[in-house]
Amino acid sequence: GELIAAFEAGDHGIARATFRRFEKLLLEHLEIEERQLFPELAATNPPEIADLRDEHRAIRTRVEELAVGVELHQVRLSAIRTLVDDLHHHAAREDRLLYRWAEGVFSEPARRSQVEAMFAHGKSPAPPVPQ
Repeated sequence: GELIAAFEAGDHGIARATFRRFEKLLLEHLEIEERQLFPELAATNPPEIADLRDEHRAIRTRVEELAVGVELHQVRLSAIRTLVDDLHHHAAREDRLLYRWAEGVFSEPARRSQVEAMFAHGKSPAPPVPQ
């Protein structure tokens, strides 16, 4: 959405500012998942969490590389589109895994909705507290 539109517009200042905001929110989101959700799920599904941690590392590496490219005016729109598509695939995998897990761990609907909102909207709510 907004990130792709910023690069489509062709204004480097807007694209750079939008990418910086996107990068900050994405990295915060990954950190919250790793700090608040992964340790709980690792107790029941270590292989999946290991895979998700690997995906997070790969995402961070790509975002860092793109950030350098954005600063140097060397990022193509196709690279941004590919990143966004890959993030959608990653989020879909987490949705399937983490929602299933959240149903068992979070017994209160309000707490479950915090987890759902984080993945549905790509934002980081106050970290949910397991029962």
